[in-house]
Amino acid sequence: MDFIIDMFYKKTETQTGDRFVLTIYPKVNPEEGEMWLRKAAEAQESVAMRVLGYRLLVGQGLEQNIEEGEKWLQKAAEAGEVIAMREWETI
Repeated sequence: MDFIIDMFYKKTETQTGDRFVLTIYPKVNPEEGEMWLRKAAEAQESVAMRVLGYRLLVGQGLEQNIEEGEKWLQKAAEAGEVIAMREWETI
């Protein structure tokens, strides 16, 4: 079975309120996965920004868009996401 990493929005019952949780799900609904991944990235979740950027850069599960991928990867790096910082240095 093919697995992909996606962000899914989950409302918590804790004092932190709503938050995004990184989960791994079987690749059964890529459109919904992309929607939630973008939603998390737009909410400034640094891991979501990195994952979205990478997937856009290489065309993994999304139509390849280098310009947009670089934008999201840079935002993640600027937000302090360590893996994104390393990946951004190689571009």
